[in-house]
Amino acid sequence: MQIFDVYGEDGDFAYYNASTANGIFIATAPNYPATFRSAANAAANYARCAIGAAGGTGYMARLWPSGPQQTAWLGCRIFVPWFVNFAYQTVFFFGLTDANGVLRIGFAYNNSGTTFQVVKISAAGSVTSLGNSISAFSQANSWTSGGPDQLSVNFDYASTGFLTVYINGAQVFTYSGDITTDGMTALGGTYHGAGTVQSNAPILYSECVLSDSDTRDMSVFTLVPNAPGTADQWTGQVSNVDEITVNDGIYDTTSTSGAIQRYLMSAIPTGNYEILAKASHIRATQGSGSLTHIALAELLNGTANVTAPVAFPTAFGPVQFLETVNPVTGVAWTQADLTNVAREAGYQATA
Repeated sequence: MQIFDVYGEDGDFAYYNASTANGIFIATAPNYPATFRSAANAAANYARCAIGAAGGTGYMARLWPSGPQQTAWLGCRIFVPWFVNFAYQTVFFFGLTDANGVLRIGFAYNNSGTTFQVVKISAAGSVTSLGNSISAFSQANSWTSGGPDQLSVNFDYASTGFLTVYINGAQVFTYSGDITTDGMTALGGTYHGAGTVQSNAPILYSECVLSDSDTRDMSVFTLVPNAPGTADQWTGQVSNVDEITVNDGIYDTTSTSGAIQRYLMSAIPTGNYEILAKASHIRATQGSGSLTHIALAELLNGTANVTAPVAFPTAFGPVQFLETVNPVTGVAWTQADLTNVAREAGYQATA
């Protein structure tokens, strides 16, 4: 099993297009369930917020750090407010892009809102219907009633490929045949559209996972920094890097090559579950000095570990370090590996 991408907060998006200045709408308690989960899982500390693109034509787009995929599963939690705009073929609320962010597969509600249409789209904007779902998502009558649905899409992006859609584990759409346009052979990103005329209440997403395996039973919990760790060598503080709503105007900084900043992390949820991967997200950019690379720096099982560095983004944007095994033990992650008393996480900058 491989996990290709994990995301679900505003800092995970390098770009978006929206009709408001903020662009991405953040939903937290009390206007929205803080856990973004169904009532059965409300006690678990999973996602700390949900996100959506503000405005009727707004969208958020994320290119997959793993690169393009011909075949994969993509799963996420999705909450559809009752007042979405059921515009036929004009407002795509979800989709898949190519590696350049061009929308290639789009989901749009039919007029009644009880089903949605799946289409393929050329770079020139030509739309070809692949068919309609047999049902759509749950819809709440207020922010606090109902709960999010689990959406999973399994695709093989080929001229003899397929695309199958599941809601809460049940198949609601499938198509076999040519789902490609313009001779493309792989998909490279996810499109999250507002799907509503309300700029302050778009369709909301969280707990997104891209994998080579079935995502219908996968969940994502978010750990965040909450106090300085034993390595505290950058200028800054935990409030610079723990925001629910990202603020690129405040940040940790260093001009010293090799300096490490680590923080204690929040606790993991209780319960019995398997940890398939750990995705560490750092929103960063290169400053005016000579430091050009950033690495994930952790304290795991009492042992310091620094990953191979990657180049800083040229502007503030997400950097992801995805680990399917504990790099210290060399085996699959355990809950003990990620307890807040045994683990610190942060970053190191180098020239």
